[in-house]
Amino acid sequence: MRAVDLLQDAVGDLKDHRVALLGLAFKGETDDVRESRAVPIAQALLAKGATVVGYDPVAGPAFSRVVPDVFIANSIQEALTGAHGAIVQADWPAFSRLTAKEFTSTMASPIVVDGRRILDPKKMTGVRFRRIG
Repeated sequence: MRAVDLLQDAVGDLKDHRVALLGLAFKGETDDVRESRAVPIAQALLAKGATVVGYDPVAGPAFSRVVPDVFIANSIQEALTGAHGAIVQADWPAFSRLTAKEFTSTMASPIVVDGRRILDPKKMTGVRFRRIG
C-alpha cells in the first residue's frame, strides 16, 4: 500500500483523479492475478474515489473478473492518457523501457510511483518520480 501513499502524497486527494495502474498480474510475463499487489492497490485507489485505468499485456481479462470497476486499457499510452498519476506494479520489459517522454506527453500530471524499481531515474527528468524500496 506504500505505492498508494506515495501517490497520494504527490497528488493530494485522489477523488475524481485518473490513475494508471501498469501491471496487473503478480509479475510480468504472466496472466496470473492471484496474490497480485495490483488487486489491493486498485481497491484502495477506488475506495479513495479515483478512476483506475489498468494495463497489462496479458492479465487484463483475468484482472477485470477480480476488480470489475477498473477500466482495462488496450495500451500503455491509453492507460496514461489524461492520468494524474501512475503506479508501475509489474516488471514487464515494456514498462522498464518507459522514459519521461511517455509520461510527460500523455499524462495530465506526470507523477509516477515505481513499485518494482524497474524504471531508470536518470530517464525521468520532468516527472515527479517516486520509488519503493
